[in-house]
Amino acid sequence: IDAEHWAPMSPPPKTTVSKRQTATPESIAVWEAACPKSDSEACFDLARAYAYGVVVAPDKAKAEELFVKACGGKIADECVLLGSYLLQSNRNVSSNVTDYLIKACDASNMEACAGLGWAYDRGYGVPRHFSHAIDAYEKACTGGVVNACFSLSHIELEDPAFADNKKTGASVLYSKCTLGDPAACHHYGILLLQGVSLGRNPLKAVLFFHRGCQGQFMESCSTLAGYYLGNYGGGVSDAAKGAALYSRACENDDIFACYNLALLYRDGVGVLPDIPQAMALLKAACANNIYKSCDELA
Repeated sequence: IDAEHWAPMSPPPKTTVSKRQTATPESIAVWEAACPKSDSEACFDLARAYAYGVVVAPDKAKAEELFVKACGGKIADECVLLGSYLLQSNRNVSSNVTDYLIKACDASNMEACAGLGWAYDRGYGVPRHFSHAIDAYEKACTGGVVNACFSLSHIELEDPAFADNKKTGASVLYSKCTLGDPAACHHYGILLLQGVSLGRNPLKAVLFFHRGCQGQFMESCSTLAGYYLGNYGGGVSDAAKGAALYSRACENDDIFACYNLALLYRDGVGVLPDIPQAMALLKAACANNIYKSCDELA
C-alpha cells in the first residue's frame, strides 16, 4: 500500500502541508518575519517547508532548529510532530529527539507513546529495545491509537515470548472495529492482507476495508480501489469502480489517492484519458510532498 508511515506499514499522521499552511513565497516571508517574534505556529509552518523542500530548498538542519523552537519545551502536538519528523527523516538522530516523545508519553499523550514505540522498535535516537517498544505500543494501543495496535501486531520479533503481544494488538483492533472504529477495521484488514499474526486472507480483508470505507476512513477506500484494480492478486477486476474509489478518497483529502487517480487519468484506466486533469492532480500531490508525483511532472 502506497503510503508513508511512522509506524511499521501503518498509516501515520500524514506529513502534508494543510490548506491553511500552504507554503508560497509570500507566506515564507511572513513566517520568516514572525518566527523570531516567538510565533510558534509560524516556526512550525516554516520548519515543515524546510523539512520537505516546499518552495524553499530542503534543509534538515534548519528544519530541526525551527521544529525545536516551535515545540519550545512544551508538551504539545508540535513536540510530538517534531519527534515524528526527526525519527522519519534521519536514522542517526541524537537521543534528545526521543526526549520529546518520552516527556509527552509520560504526560499521557498517546500519539507520543506510539512514536516512542517506533523509536525503540527501530533504534531511532535510542538503542533498539523490543520490550520498551512493546510497552510503549501497548500503552498507546490501549489509549486509543489504532496505529499502535497495528504496530504491536506487526513488530518483527524472533523471540516467541512476544507472540502474545502480537495477538493482543490484533485482538484490540478487531474489538475496536466491531464497536464501529473504521480505522481499526482498516488496520485489521491490512493484517489479513499481509498475513501478519492472523494468516493471509485477502478476501476477508476486503470485508474489513469495506467497513473502513463505509465509515469514511479514506485509506480503506484507497485500498479497496487497489483491490478492484487488481493490485493485490485475485482481486475483482473493475477499473471504473477502482477509479471512483480513488476519486472519493482524493476528494476527502487522501493525497495518495490523488496521486494514484492522476495515473489512471494519464493512462485512461477506469476513466477516459485526461492529461490536464492528471497534471492538476500530480501538481497537488507534489505540493503535498508526494515526491513520486514531482518525479512524474519532471
